[in-house]
Amino acid sequence: MHPAAFGAGRLAFGVPERDAPTNLEGQLSATLSEQIAGWLLDLDPAHVPEDVVEATRLRVLDVVGLSLCGRSFPQGQAVIKGGGALGGRPEAHILGEAEPTGSATAALVNGALAGALEWDDTHNETIIHVSSPVVAAALATAEACGVNGLALVTAIAAASELTCRLGLIAPGGFHPRGFHPTSLIGTFGAVCAVAKLRGLSRDQTRHALGIAGSQAAGILESWSDETWAKLLHPGWAAHSAVAACHLAAAGFTGPRKVFEGDAGLFRTHLQGEGKLDFGRLTERLGETWESRGISFKPYPTAHVVHAIIDAAAQLRSEAKLRPGDIAKVICRIASFMVPVVAEPEAEKFAPISSQGARTSLHFTLAEVLKHGTIDADSYAPERLADPELLALSRKVHYEIDPAATDRRQFKGWVVIETTDGRVLERIEPYNLGSRERPMTRAQVCAKFRANATRVLPNARVAEIEALLARPEQIGQISALAALCQGAGV
Repeated sequence: MHPAAFGAGRLAFGVPERDAPTNLEGQLSATLSEQIAGWLLDLDPAHVPEDVVEATRLRVLDVVGLSLCGRSFPQGQAVIKGGGALGGRPEAHILGEAEPTGSATAALVNGALAGALEWDDTHNETIIHVSSPVVAAALATAEACGVNGLALVTAIAAASELTCRLGLIAPGGFHPRGFHPTSLIGTFGAVCAVAKLRGLSRDQTRHALGIAGSQAAGILESWSDETWAKLLHPGWAAHSAVAACHLAAAGFTGPRKVFEGDAGLFRTHLQGEGKLDFGRLTERLGETWESRGISFKPYPTAHVVHAIIDAAAQLRSEAKLRPGDIAKVICRIASFMVPVVAEPEAEKFAPISSQGARTSLHFTLAEVLKHGTIDADSYAPERLADPELLALSRKVHYEIDPAATDRRQFKGWVVIETTDGRVLERIEPYNLGSRERPMTRAQVCAKFRANATRVLPNARVAEIEALLARPEQIGQISALAALCQGAGV
């Protein structure tokens, strides 16, 4: 089918004239993928702000801890066994494994492990899990190519920034249509990391982005029956990126207008619904770092409920509440959160799997109000069958907060009515881990240690933490893989 079949052009989709692609010099000739390639490959490590470098260090540490932790769960073991069977030239490691495998396979498995518990960081405005695909692809490529830690950190910082900016072209546009933006947009971000680490040319990078557009995939149907497919998406994005860059390096070609074309990613997947703002991709690129809007996750559950968890936990602690004290819980939430964590409500009351429970506002609040927090032991099979938790889940309801219109803000507003007639209320304006309420280095490191010690001894975990304190000083990334070997699961 000719691309014209997808629409007569920009105006047919109701897209403003400002999204005509312009390069950083204001010329109209360069496509968006060409502009990305130019900025990416020209970026000097010295031009990355120190706070972005520090955040990148922590993101590497976080993803490594999550990938190790993911090994201790059934979905993690399945992806190690099934994904690892793809093999390849021995050049990179699945974290925790002794034998090397293909870099695409390592990227696939490590990315999926990092997303196995819904604990990987999120760019608030776009709800994209940025680091799991980008770091997984970067670590596998850096090990395979023998590049140093400075190159690794620079590539991840640049790729994370471009992932956020690509998502900002249509923030919130993909989820309502059943697509997972981590899998779609994360593929391109991972390409950027791999291309920079491999030293691809501008043309090769542009082709790799085009090739990746034909591989970008990820539907959310697994939400309907609480299966695991969504958890694979960060890994599949990383895998697709490695494959696209190998193909581009070999001379294979991809479309120049993979983003803005009439048959490009945004117009095919969004089908003319919603505004596309291509200008956000390059506006003040290199000056304003959108990646500062990526939130670390203190809890292994859907990110939009994190401030709600904090508000409920605070009320529970202050009032010394027990499950039997609670008559009703009302959570006032933004409308964009509803299809992610609140509906269909009958399914959210009694999820049938840990995956379904992690995206249930109702069951998550029940866990918090009974156990005080959400951690790696939450959503276990015995908890999903706990009559007290199920009864408490049915007491949780939501209302729309009409003032919650900023997609960058995951606000928590909880009202608890008690059986003795009290009405307790707390608002937590921002989620812990966000730009406005950041997690400290100590908190991220504590999360890493708790995750990594599930499969490695304390002394080894301490070595990894020390190595990744300043990853840009690592001579060979293979040193990290060596320390992760011997994981107990």
